[in-house]
Amino acid sequence: MIDIYKNIETPCFVIDKFELDNNITSINEGRKVFKNSIIGYSVKTNSLRWLLEYFNNNTDFIFEVVSPDEYDYVSKIGINSKKIIYNGPCKNKESLEYALLNGSIVNIDTYPDLLNIEKINFPVSIGIRINVTNNT
Repeated sequence: MIDIYKNIETPCFVIDKFELDNNITSINEGRKVFKNSIIGYSVKTNSLRWLLEYFNNNTDFIFEVVSPDEYDYVSKIGINSKKIIYNGPCKNKESLEYALLNGSIVNIDTYPDLLNIEKINFPVSIGIRINVTNNT
């Protein structure tokens, strides 16, 4: 460990930009095999503003959010709605409508999501997350 980190108290999050860039390069090399692939970065996993802005400015990654608060957060730091995947069971009608109206990728996985979409007064395109079980 480098001495400059010796006196830092936890919790502490250190980003090695060189390794980060190497990882981005490796991911993009792997994507060449899957021509239509996209990378969705989980904001819930690490919502560090610097990291989100770095990905936004230096990659074509999109950002997966799971709540109205996360959606609002990434929007406020300048991430375009078209670069947001909106997942999770905590969507409210207002945030769902805003995401759909502004071109985000929206996946629904709950009955309340479906009921809220029924109330929206414009055509929508959504993804549906399902859980398939094998009951044989």
